[in-house]
Amino acid sequence: MADTRLVCVRRVPHPIEANLLRGLLEAADLPVALIGEGLAGAYAGAPRFADVKIMVPAWAKSSAEAVLADYDHRCAAQSQEEWRCGSCGEHNDAGFEICWQCGHAPDDNKKKGDAWRSA
Repeated sequence: MADTRLVCVRRVPHPIEANLLRGLLEAADLPVALIGEGLAGAYAGAPRFADVKIMVPAWAKSSAEAVLADYDHRCAAQSQEEWRCGSCGEHNDAGFEICWQCGHAPDDNKKKGDAWRSA
């Protein structure tokens, strides 16, 4: 008989983040459930006491943890890099996915062959 227990692979404070991570796991063909999603939204502004639990079947735990670790790694790398727009030359904080000045994406700059990352 297959193990159908659900195990928690992550706790997050916000339903939006929980749904983003659920989408990543589902894109990797992993079944996922959120526990406490409704409770977190019900207590906006109050001290946080209800995290949203991201649950997967026990058999999918290692795969789910790998997906989440990859996401964490990409977020950490992205958050440490400021970038310069190859289109207009504007410096952008790492949190910007497109240039706040002209709207071009960093990938647009890569395609042009520009050096778009700065230290």
